[in-house]
Amino acid sequence: MAKYGDPGNPAVGRPRGAKNTMSVESQEFAASIVCTRWYKASLIKRLRNNTLAPPMEVLLNHYARGKPKDTVDHNFNVDDLKELREMRNEDLAAEARKIAQELEADNTATELSIVPSNGNGHKVM
Repeated sequence: MAKYGDPGNPAVGRPRGAKNTMSVESQEFAASIVCTRWYKASLIKRLRNNTLAPPMEVLLNHYARGKPKDTVDHNFNVDDLKELREMRNEDLAAEARKIAQELEADNTATELSIVPSNGNGHKVM
């Protein structure tokens, strides 16, 4: 006897690929808000005033237009992983400190490069 969740049982559940009615309704509602002239004008105003609530904005846009695909790069060098596994804890800690110092130096250089100047080469603080 076929039970709920059995693969290949066409008699149970909604058809493959069918959208959940709540999802469809949410998408239509969000699109009805996001696609209006009033909303677009309000969005521009909030962007200019820096009063935009990012989480709500993102959620509405995901409902209205769909969430962009997230990708994760899983490429790594297996030899590097093997080398790390063979290292002693002290060596791993030293390597981590070295990486942290390099990152800190990069961050400091970036912070210094974005300090505004007054046009004649003098930095404004």
